[in-house]
Amino acid sequence: MVRGLRAPLSSREEAALLRVAQGNASPQDVADEYVRRLAVLELVQEIDGKLALTELGRMRVAPKPEKWIADQVTLRRP
Repeated sequence: MVRGLRAPLSSREEAALLRVAQGNASPQDVADEYVRRLAVLELVQEIDGKLALTELGRMRVAPKPEKWIADQVTLRRP
């Protein structure tokens, strides 16, 4: 679901997502409202009593490059 990549998150939702990304969050550690919203966006899931990022969640928190490689390409005309 691409929506999870683009949906705006509040600063608290973003903090909750980053806490889950650290790998030490259980559902009791994060407010229910944030867990529900992140789960609806398919960014987190509960596995064996712990919260974990989904593939989409990992994509959302992955570092973004400052410049795309294509930005550095200079096109020359023949």
